[in-house]
Amino acid sequence: MKFEFALLIGLFVFSAFFLFGYVSNPKDSVFTYGEPTTLAAAPLIIAKEKGFWQEEGLNVNVARFSSGRLALDSTINGNIQANSVSETPPMLAILNGNKIFVVATAGTHHETKFIGRKDKGILEPKDLKGKKIANLPGTNSDYFMAQFLKANGLAKDDLQIITMQPPEMINALVRGDIDGFFAWEPHIYYAEQTLKDTAIVFDSGNLYNGFHTIIMRQDFVESNPIIVEKFLKGILKAEDFIKNNREESVKIVSKHLDMKEEVVNQLFDEYDFKLELNAQLADAMSKEADWAIENKISNNTKPVNFFDYIYTNALKSIKPDSVSIQ
Repeated sequence: MKFEFALLIGLFVFSAFFLFGYVSNPKDSVFTYGEPTTLAAAPLIIAKEKGFWQEEGLNVNVARFSSGRLALDSTINGNIQANSVSETPPMLAILNGNKIFVVATAGTHHETKFIGRKDKGILEPKDLKGKKIANLPGTNSDYFMAQFLKANGLAKDDLQIITMQPPEMINALVRGDIDGFFAWEPHIYYAEQTLKDTAIVFDSGNLYNGFHTIIMRQDFVESNPIIVEKFLKGILKAEDFIKNNREESVKIVSKHLDMKEEVVNQLFDEYDFKLELNAQLADAMSKEADWAIENKISNNTKPVNFFDYIYTNALKSIKPDSVSIQ
C-alpha cells in the first residue's frame, strides 16, 4: 500500500511538472548562441565571460562565426538556438519566408565602414570607380555600400565587386589582390593595423545606423519562453556591467577579439549598448526591404509587416520600460 501511494504521488508530481512546463525536451536543455565577430556583440561576450547566464540557471554554449549572417543561417537551420546580428540579414531572411523572431536588440552602432589602400589611388570616395572592391552580400555592410555609392554618385557597375568573407578580405587587401572592402569592426581594425599609413577609412557617418539584433526561431521562442527570458536577463546584467565597469569591459572584449585595449576603448563610443525594442528597428528593416526588393536581392515582392517578427513578451517581462512597440 505504501509503495502504491508513493508511486501515485510520483506520477502526480511528474504530471504536474510536465503540464506546467517544468520538464522540457532534452534538446531544449542544450542552448547554443552564435556569436559573430564584432564589437557590437560586447554585451553577449561579457554575459558569457562574467557568468551572467549561468547565474540565471542557463548553460549557454558559444559558437563563433566570422559574420552574423552565417550565425543566422545556423539558427534558421536549427543547429543553434540563438544568434546576434545586425538587422539586414534577418530582414532578408524574413523576406525569404523564414519564421524567426527578433527578441531584442543589444544596441545600436556605427561600426560599418570602408577601408581601402591609398597606394591604389583611393584618397576620396569617388576614387572607388573602377576599383576591385570586396563585399559580403546580405550583410549590413552590403546595405551601407549601396548607400555610400549612391551618396557619392556611384553605381555598383562602376566597381569591380567581389564576394568574400571578412577574414579573406583582410588577407586579400594586405596582399594587394583587392583595392578595398566594405565590412565592420573589428575587421576594419585588423586590416588597418597591418596596412598602417597605407590605409584609408571612410565611416558610415549619417548614411547608416545599425541595430544589433538577437534572433531565435519562432518555434523555439514559443516553446521556451522562460529560456528566452533567462537569456535576455544575462544580457541585461552585462549591459549594466558595461555602464558601471567600462575599463574592465574593454579588457574583456579586447582579449576576446584580440585587439588593443586603447583601440577598443576608442571604438566603444561608436556603440550604444542597450537592451531594447523600439519602432525604429521595424522602420529600418522596412526601408532596407525596399532596397532589397528594388535591387532584386530578394525575390519576394510582397509587403512584409516586420512588427509581426518582433517578440516583445520576454523583454517586457524583465525590462518593460525598454519596449516602446505596442
